[in-house]
Amino acid sequence: VNTRMIRRWDSLIIDTEKVLVVWIEDQISHNTPLSQSLIQSEALILFNSIKAERDVEAPEKKDGR
Repeated sequence: VNTRMIRRWDSLIIDTEKVLVVWIEDQISHNTPLSQSLIQSEALILFNSIKAERDVEAPEKKDGR
């Protein structure tokens, strides 16, 4: 069970990083100034969004079934 949870978190983090890179590249292409706090904030938003999508797609995993 713990191994599944770790893999799930690893997958969430990897997918968040991929989407964050695309977001950063888009911001750079529009000459938008970036700061560490802005990037961290967007990373958290993306992480929570991806996590929520996966929880909706697989609600049976919440109760261990």
